[in-house]
Amino acid sequence: MKITYFLDGAGGEAEAVDRAAVEDAAHLAGAHDVTFLALHGPVPSWAPDTPFLIDRSGDVPRPRRRTSLDGTTLERLAADGTLADVETEAALAAFDGDVLVTSGTGVLGPAARHRPARALLVHRTDLAPERWEARHDPILAAAPRLDGLITGTRHAAEWFTASLEEAAPPVAAVPWTPPPGPRPRASLAARTVVLAGRLTNDCGAGDAIRAFATIAGRFPGWRLRIAGDGPAAKSLDRLIDALDLHHQVQITGDALSASSTAEELAAASIRLVLGPDAGAGRAYTEAFAAGVPVIARACPGAEEFVTDGVNGHLLIDEGAAALAARLASLMDDEQARLKLGTAALDRVPVRDAGFFGELLAGRAGAAARRADRAAAHAARTVKGFVPVATAQRKAAAVRRTVQARDVQVRDDLGPHDAARLNLETVAGVLREAGIPFWVLRDHGQRHRVAVRAAHRTDTIEALARSLADEPVHAHAIKPAKGGPASGLVRDTAAWPAPGGLRIFRYLATSTRTLEYGPDQGCDLEFWGEAGNGALTPLRATLIGDTVPAGALDEDELTVGGHRYPTLRAFTRTPPDEITFPIDAVFTWVDGDDPDWRARRDETLTAAGLTPSRADGGDSRYSSRDELRYSLRSLAAHAPWIRHVWIVTDRQAPAWLEPGPGVTVVDHRDLFSDPDAELPTFNSHAIETRLHHIDGLAEHFLYLNDDFFIGRPLPATRFFDAGGLTRCFPSSTTIPPGPRTDRDPTWIAAAKNNRALIEEEFGRTPVRAFKHAPYALRRSVLDEIEGRWPEALAATARSRIRSVRDVSLVSSLYHHYALCTARAVTGDLSVDTVPLSHGTGMPTLTRLLALRDRDCFCLNDMASGDLGEAEKWRAATGFMESYFPVRGPHEVVKSSEINASGGGVPVRPTGGSAPR
Repeated sequence: MKITYFLDGAGGEAEAVDRAAVEDAAHLAGAHDVTFLALHGPVPSWAPDTPFLIDRSGDVPRPRRRTSLDGTTLERLAADGTLADVETEAALAAFDGDVLVTSGTGVLGPAARHRPARALLVHRTDLAPERWEARHDPILAAAPRLDGLITGTRHAAEWFTASLEEAAPPVAAVPWTPPPGPRPRASLAARTVVLAGRLTNDCGAGDAIRAFATIAGRFPGWRLRIAGDGPAAKSLDRLIDALDLHHQVQITGDALSASSTAEELAAASIRLVLGPDAGAGRAYTEAFAAGVPVIARACPGAEEFVTDGVNGHLLIDEGAAALAARLASLMDDEQARLKLGTAALDRVPVRDAGFFGELLAGRAGAAARRADRAAAHAARTVKGFVPVATAQRKAAAVRRTVQARDVQVRDDLGPHDAARLNLETVAGVLREAGIPFWVLRDHGQRHRVAVRAAHRTDTIEALARSLADEPVHAHAIKPAKGGPASGLVRDTAAWPAPGGLRIFRYLATSTRTLEYGPDQGCDLEFWGEAGNGALTPLRATLIGDTVPAGALDEDELTVGGHRYPTLRAFTRTPPDEITFPIDAVFTWVDGDDPDWRARRDETLTAAGLTPSRADGGDSRYSSRDELRYSLRSLAAHAPWIRHVWIVTDRQAPAWLEPGPGVTVVDHRDLFSDPDAELPTFNSHAIETRLHHIDGLAEHFLYLNDDFFIGRPLPATRFFDAGGLTRCFPSSTTIPPGPRTDRDPTWIAAAKNNRALIEEEFGRTPVRAFKHAPYALRRSVLDEIEGRWPEALAATARSRIRSVRDVSLVSSLYHHYALCTARAVTGDLSVDTVPLSHGTGMPTLTRLLALRDRDCFCLNDMASGDLGEAEKWRAATGFMESYFPVRGPHEVVKSSEINASGGGVPVRPTGGSAPR
């Protein structure tokens, strides 16, 4: 079999992928004809004599073949990727091998577009799926045209198969294995802990340094060696300086090869794997080949290599204290290291090349199968958006480690509901057993329950007995030396005494796009005696690291409508906690309502405009039921909202049932002169009147209906306890210079805002604000209206957007509040997805896969390369997958549920905010 590995050759981050491909090929070289081809060159010494297509050694990339193209043309072709396509097409036209293996996404695209007619195309990736970045998008886009995909873990293989469904090519999990030949083996007598890899801000090296600092004094002969280089090296050096650890912590500063990594590990006794790629396999097999035990972050993929307490340790609790405890337990016990290291040697995977043979056996029908997969992919994707079939961070691990009966289907729970359910489970067992406990006031999403350590045995036995027949799980918090890290609650009675247990159920919606687990668990902590009647909490509490005897008076705490015992100290409100009510306000219209459209078209015609104009076009009013899902996002992730107000024009969503907690407000109830100012189709005008809602709280969030809160957030992300609002400056700047009639209306409004602020305060606003919920105060809006009545009144009278408008709630308020010390800047991670453009679709996939943004916006536009059907399919599929739990005020009609039962409306029900 003739196999060619197609390398990138560009260096940088791609070099690690190319090195892995060369090492991978070494396993096949003895039995097959293995060659290499690189897209860029010259190729480094570790891949000698590899032909390459594009020479990057000069000022301008040039093809290796003869060409008459001048430097300017070549530079332009290289910048937009065309040169790579042209040279790949020319090279592969004469390809006569059996299998072409692409080793990085930089070469995958060109190879997939210009694949050899006869050969099979296979891609290899070792990336952990949880590290969803732009690097994955080319894999998903090209996958249907591949003949095979090789991943480093079973978890990754399952992830790609589930994500692509019928469009997935054959996928095989083939872990990285060391190249053939002898490898140095560690004696485990050296007092060295190694963390190896590229040094980035999230590589885990900072956590390792902080954890090591807490135990360094106990182990003066030990050192932490951070082997590698990268952009975070300087900041890590500063951290070592600040902690005065130069004598025990070193950074090598060298990029690592397979041989240098092997040398580092041979001189080590423990390897740490803490970064974002802990779900990939290479770090583990490198350590196992040297007989070195691993301490790793527990995540999907890691458990395929590390069995906790057998060949290493998995960290359930990611805090520095948990890492320090695990480190200390191994640093203090050479026999434990030897036992784990011996088991590690037995876990080095054996390389199997059978996948290529299986693919070749079916080569006759490969082209037809690729065509079918491409058709299936096109039918279920929009310009790169893939509706991932599972909640990626936890679901794959759940499916592998938990029997199907252990995952309970609940379509009625948000994350806070799931957390309260686990609290109720723990409290119910303790009450039934007569064991005293306290529920702690805490700012985290998980609830905390404290029990005296003297009751530890009775508590664990009661849990094991009461929950013996239920699929309730436990993670050990600060587990005892050699004790298990996780398991079913019914088995915990046999565990060595842990510091605490995280009790939880695996819950999932019927769509399996939302799953809950340890993140919503209830932390049951066993508190020790500190002398003089004081107690020592397992972890810091809101009242400190020690609870004195005088603070043990009991009281009650209400959580989710249930009353629980607590300590009186935890019933007192600290000064940094918000106690004032917070409301939410939406603006919304039904853009499909014929009466509303008639009013709009009449207004536009009177102004000499048509509905196709951007500021009055249908894109500002079209709806895919965003409001329904935005309300679901509030219910799930901001349960601290007291009341929701929906401001609209003589309408209400057909699916909405107003009642306690939700009120629909008509424009005519807000505008001071409805006959002169209404109907209006200008969001700037409507926003000048929001603070006149009767009954609205002093503090409120304003949201367009296409704003979503992406994960649980505390109210303190938007307000401080003293009542100041937080604003979130964006990278978008306000263009300098005066307003012109040619400015887009949002820019014109920003310039008008700037002129008011400059005249009043002598300060010049430069930046716009993120497209996310706006934190506002009624009294400050009243003050602004009193200070600039003419500007706000003129905007309120403008029935369509005008270059003379001000934008009150999205911009002017925040600049004014900053200037008058009523606001502070805050931090909010936000994605704005351009729904009209295919380039935005991969962001939907990433959001659904990682759920890693505080907020996001599905921003429709008047122009773009996606049609309405494509936008509808992508938006509704995404929203129903992200927010499958219905809100408390939804009226569900059978006509709104599709035939598959997924809950996605068949057609728009109308409605959107003027934007």
